[in-house]
Amino acid sequence: MSDGYAGYASVFNRKTAQVGEPTIRYLEGGHGDPLVYLHGLEGWGLWDSFHIAFGVTNRVYAPLLPGWQDGRIPESIKRPADYAPLVRDFVATLGVKSVTLVGHSVGGWVALDVAAAFPEVVDRLVVVDLVEDEHRVAADRRAPAVDPVAELHHRPQLATREQLEARVVG
Repeated sequence: MSDGYAGYASVFNRKTAQVGEPTIRYLEGGHGDPLVYLHGLEGWGLWDSFHIAFGVTNRVYAPLLPGWQDGRIPESIKRPADYAPLVRDFVATLGVKSVTLVGHSVGGWVALDVAAAFPEVVDRLVVVDLVEDEHRVAADRRAPAVDPVAELHHRPQLATREQLEARVVG
């Protein structure tokens, strides 16, 4: 079989990774450069066809963020941005330096937070159907929403807008 063959994308395995305190369940499959897919508000499992499509050209890792299926959000998670270190550590457990990071809905906010806080982890950033701030607050329930792109202007040590945009377009 040659690279990019659809057969590579059709097989996904359910795995777990110990990332600090929580154990993260994730799907892994496909072939190619690493891609991490962060799910939206509905959680995990509704996007299998996207995972398969991404798997034609990429090795896909689709973690189930702690708290999304069972409602037991770890105490360390107070807002979506608090998932950023967890995603960084998840990427480290995969044994790769950086990934294409795809975030859908609230997963898009998490992806933006990861790119802003840990730009070395993100080769490319893709954000799909980002929920509005009011939905982010509703999903968060414990802290006010923070726009990570706007935050770059207040925290230039993370990255400049140009650096982040270069990673997005790159």
